[in-house]
Amino acid sequence: MATVLGDMVDVVATIGAERFDLVLCAFNTLFLLAGIDDQRRCLAGVHDILVPGGTLVVEALAPDAPLDDEAPPAESSDITVG
Repeated sequence: MATVLGDMVDVVATIGAERFDLVLCAFNTLFLLAGIDDQRRCLAGVHDILVPGGTLVVEALAPDAPLDDEAPPAESSDITVG
């Protein structure tokens, strides 16, 4: 598994021509970017480096969610682009 250190906002400049089956954005990092424009640039760049049918996984913590046994199950969404 490759790990890349670089600028999340300019993904293509950081990665170059390499393409990936899976991109993981862990530990709320997407939400640590400066604002919605940077988040959009990041996601557009991820789209550009994913192979057709590739997957982006965004790990996000919802701090206001209940932390007990009665909490609703986690939700996930599949989004197809292009």
